[in-house]
Amino acid sequence: MSHVAPIIRLEGITKEYHARIVISEGTYRQVADQFVCRDLDKIRVKGKMQPVTIYELLDVASEKAKYDPLLSHFNHAMEAYHAQNWPEAASRLGELLTRFPDDGPSQVFLERVMEFMQNAPEPDWDGVYVMKTK
Repeated sequence: MSHVAPIIRLEGITKEYHARIVISEGTYRQVADQFVCRDLDKIRVKGKMQPVTIYELLDVASEKAKYDPLLSHFNHAMEAYHAQNWPEAASRLGELLTRFPDDGPSQVFLERVMEFMQNAPEPDWDGVYVMKTK
């Protein structure tokens, strides 16, 4: 039954990212050629030291083309986010949300960027988001 805990954890994470389905890196490796997935974030869950990459499962692979504009804009915004260029990340996420206003993960990252503009992460921040709950 040890495999149940990560599923529960990821179920809670879907709410935090406003995503329908969030999968782990292990699951992603198994389904990447069958589904359209978005690299969402690297997270560290409470009580664990090793960061985990999480992905949003968007659709079946045959529908990939319709997600290309969203994914392109999102990845472009995340480049600025990971570079800790908060004004640029905010601008790119704002542009993305103008085009895709219902994109939950982009809304979450824009909120996070706004927080980082007020209170920057530690200078040695590795881009890993520390989850506050399990």
